[in-house]
Amino acid sequence: MNPKPLLKHFPELAHLPQEEQESLLRRADEDATGPEHRLETWRSNLLSLAVVTGLSLALIFWLGPVLNLSRQSTAIFIMVVVLPGFIVIQQRRYIARLKPFVAQRLKHREIAGNKE
Repeated sequence: MNPKPLLKHFPELAHLPQEEQESLLRRADEDATGPEHRLETWRSNLLSLAVVTGLSLALIFWLGPVLNLSRQSTAIFIMVVVLPGFIVIQQRRYIARLKPFVAQRLKHREIAGNKE
């Protein structure tokens, strides 16, 4: 995980120094993708793969012929629209999944800071 591009999605960390932001984000990622969440992650990824595969196959075998698109046009549409859309949606889901863990880490950090 590269935390630098992800930091823009977590404005609640902006008041912290850069190194601490990255460290907190890495630890939150470890929490979100840890062994106790591995099965859930696999299930989610397999379901997403099934959906994008089904959508692509529907475009190839049903929508392409109905709209009288050539095979090349259908393939280009899949590569230019479907696959990048899938990647964007997966990234947004990852960020949404990471947000509660970042909030939890930030809360623990603030509690620990108040005790000192």
